[in-house]
Amino acid sequence: MDILRGFPPVIDDTSTVLILGSMPGPASLKHQQYYGHPRNQFWPIIFTLLGRTAASDYRKKRQLLLDHGIALWDVIGSCRREGSSDGSIREIIPNDIDNLFSQYPGIAALVLNGQKAEQCYRRLIRLSCPASGHAGIRLPSTSPACTLSYREKLQAWSAVLDFLPQSFQSWGATR
Repeated sequence: MDILRGFPPVIDDTSTVLILGSMPGPASLKHQQYYGHPRNQFWPIIFTLLGRTAASDYRKKRQLLLDHGIALWDVIGSCRREGSSDGSIREIIPNDIDNLFSQYPGIAALVLNGQKAEQCYRRLIRLSCPASGHAGIRLPSTSPACTLSYREKLQAWSAVLDFLPQSFQSWGATR
């Protein structure tokens, strides 16, 4: 098993919400894109919540996040994994999330995409986001392996809107 390495964060000085996944899967690594598996529901959920029409261009997807104060990264910086299951992740080296919080003090909310992201964050990093003192919230994984319906995931993920600056909330989906 080769060592897999994740991606750099999608972040800028206006970011106020940090969404952390676990580790990109094989399709994402192949395409060099966060949530690059065609059945992963992350991007459709984000576009719906922000009231935007879905885009296929990855640069536009990344820019949509930044335009709305949302940063994106993974808890795991590198690991070994056979296949795409989070359960097969081994030899984890976490990303330096504490340093990210120091570099971007405007991050006030932390969202964990799925159970593995939460487990790794709590075990390897810390229990709360230092900028706000609030514990990160775990939302259902957007992975196709999570058997919740799209509607159920969308409803849960609408919590992200509560963390966005007021100017962005009005663009979001009605709950």
